[in-house]
Amino acid sequence: MKKDAVLIENALNGLSEAYAELVKRYQLPVYAVALQRLRSAAAAEEITQVVFVTAYQKLEQLKDREKFGAWLRKIAVRQCGMHFRSEAQKEKVMHKLEVGDSAIDPATPIIYPAIDQPTFFEIESLIDKLPEGLRTAAVLCIVEGVSRTAAAAVLGLKPGALRKRLFDARARLQRQIVEKAERELQLHLLPKDFADRCICRCQRSAQKRKEVIKMAKKKDCGCGCMGKAKRKVKSTDVTKKKKK
Repeated sequence: MKKDAVLIENALNGLSEAYAELVKRYQLPVYAVALQRLRSAAAAEEITQVVFVTAYQKLEQLKDREKFGAWLRKIAVRQCGMHFRSEAQKEKVMHKLEVGDSAIDPATPIIYPAIDQPTFFEIESLIDKLPEGLRTAAVLCIVEGVSRTAAAAVLGLKPGALRKRLFDARARLQRQIVEKAERELQLHLLPKDFADRCICRCQRSAQKRKEVIKMAKKKDCGCGCMGKAKRKVKSTDVTKKKKK
């Protein structure tokens, strides 16, 4: 398996297959990050595509090419934050249209949904599935916050035995959380052609960028497109008029 740095170098040299390999390598982790935050398969898929297109456009800016995965995660988190702000703003506008301007307080903060960690009730439901000995120790020390000394006394255990039960309980809980996350992800799998669609979108964005740069350098051809030279002349005329 080629290293990320090699694939990035090849991608920068114009090999779309190299970037497609990077997409296939990281599409599920990025999708999982987005899905965990957005709680919507459709929104998470769109954000995942945006992440890879953004990374493609800024690939030259990545200094440490062995940290491509971590860089993608940062982009994903940022894009999810932008999505939340956009959705919150839309809701604010819709509410404003429905109830009128007077009902909206501009000082009211926008509240974003909680992200990242399983909720307390999800953890509690997982604790309920533990074997009785581990469950009791977990409820006392993890849920109720009872000290280990007091919990050991109540359960009639030596401190070392209680520590062992808590260690086993936490290990099982971690496994259950991972398994739960995997099950959730299986319910919202990405389409098989996701990488191909990403590459297509990346190439379209690159082509559009080239056209914008080309238009910026273009001289006035008389068609009304107003190339760079004409814009400069117009800008100069406006400046002269202001001075007069």
